[in-house]
Amino acid sequence: MWLRSVLTAFALLLPRIAMAQSAPAAPDPGPHVYSDAGNIFIELNGKPFDTGLRKFGALLGDDAEVGCNSVLNPGSIIGRGSLVYPGTHWRGILPANMIVKNKSAQDIVVRRVRET
Repeated sequence: MWLRSVLTAFALLLPRIAMAQSAPAAPDPGPHVYSDAGNIFIELNGKPFDTGLRKFGALLGDDAEVGCNSVLNPGSIIGRGSLVYPGTHWRGILPANMIVKNKSAQDIVVRRVRET
């Protein structure tokens, strides 16, 4: 249910975003900026949904919290009251009132000395 309301709000914003994108172009930023990745897709019910946007951050619900040094990939949706722990790399849709914890296992291996 909450996802439907988020997508409805997103659909209402699309015309405004499209108007902003059709504004006069800014001066050329130079050769160090590359944005040829194409449109941002959001995965809905296991299928990709094209947002129609080349630049799109993340949507955060009311009272959602994102810890320091966390990374939210473009197109991520964080539900109301959800929490993303510090140092977590998240992509996709997080339902309301959920917590994402970073439980990445660390591998310890023997360091080999390079022979020259």
